[in-house]
Amino acid sequence: ALVMADDLKGGWTNRYSTDYSCRFQTRGILRRNFCTPVFWVSEQLDERTVRSRVWEYLFRFQYQYEHGMPQSLQDHIFQEANIQKQLETLELEWKHSLGRDVLAHAAGLFARHRHSQHYATMFSFLYGDEAAAQFGYPLPGLPPFAGLLLAPALGDV
Repeated sequence: ALVMADDLKGGWTNRYSTDYSCRFQTRGILRRNFCTPVFWVSEQLDERTVRSRVWEYLFRFQYQYEHGMPQSLQDHIFQEANIQKQLETLELEWKHSLGRDVLAHAAGLFARHRHSQHYATMFSFLYGDEAAAQFGYPLPGLPPFAGLLLAPALGDV
């Protein structure tokens, strides 16, 4: 099933918390053998984006089926690193514009919190300051989606 989430004009759906739930809190969907890629109303969708997202969610479903639900920050990062590496293997483009200073800062935070199971810590690290501020969580000093974008590099730390 494909899901279209409305993230425009401050409606009901918070992009960050919904993305977290769709990536990491999928026990019920997994139990029912569903795979539900999420697309956002604000996104420009083309065939490549749809194909990539569907593969991403299929890989995530397989990973969680084999490894269970992520508990610690390290588990979250390893899951997403695995998925991004599989996407790269399929020759799907993976790009990010984060510099070395962001990677160094994120690596330090990850080293300190890798075994944390504290939701606010994990969420803030994965989604960055903008998302953390929306929920009143501590700001990690990271740009949006930094933890997720850097997962392949951090998964090797």
